[in-house]
Amino acid sequence: QSDLLIYSERMVDLDLIGFENDTPTGLKVYMYLLMPIMAVGILQSFLRGELFDFKGQIQFYMSYHMEPVNVMIHTPCIPLILWTGFGLLSGTTPLAPGLPGFVDYSFILASIYAGYYAVMGSKLSPFFGLSAAFWVILGFASVHLYPLRWQIYAYLHAIAWVLQFYGHGVHEKQAPALLQNLSQAFLMAPLFVYFEVMTFFGQYQSLHQEFMTNAKAARAVRARSRGKSD
Repeated sequence: QSDLLIYSERMVDLDLIGFENDTPTGLKVYMYLLMPIMAVGILQSFLRGELFDFKGQIQFYMSYHMEPVNVMIHTPCIPLILWTGFGLLSGTTPLAPGLPGFVDYSFILASIYAGYYAVMGSKLSPFFGLSAAFWVILGFASVHLYPLRWQIYAYLHAIAWVLQFYGHGVHEKQAPALLQNLSQAFLMAPLFVYFEVMTFFGQYQSLHQEFMTNAKAARAVRARSRGKSD
């Protein structure tokens, strides 16, 4: 009880409990809808047989992210969206009385991501899957160990989304993948960025080249179906 009281007092001091009481209704609705939206996307991918198709998911996402500037924008912005999502949801109350303060909506979100990445990423290699899950857990832990005011998380979250739409509209000149597959936008995107970062540091080079070739072919097919070329 004393630990929970200390945690709650710390949250109040940082104006984090204000997320429940003082946040604009629109922001609260958005944050609380994240998990139902993810659930719809996961179900969508499951019904299509895509949920644990690492190669297919990466190639699909890559086909929407080929322009270098857009990729450069997404590389920091996608992890930032996930991290600030944890931060905003860390201002919610515990899921049930008597539970530790960190067992809130951010805990559910982090569990989904970490569990999925451990399984999905291991299709590439056990190290890739477990290290991806580790980074998720680290991001979740950081917002509880070193919390910021919810307004900071909200501003960063919004800026990251705006930059991504800018990247797609101005540089990629293609609608984002979220319009085609919800699970791609909210679940797979950070894993795609992690894969891109690993290839930047020399890992999985041949596989990345294979994925890129297939992604370009898929993009060309889409372009022909729209009656224009990229």
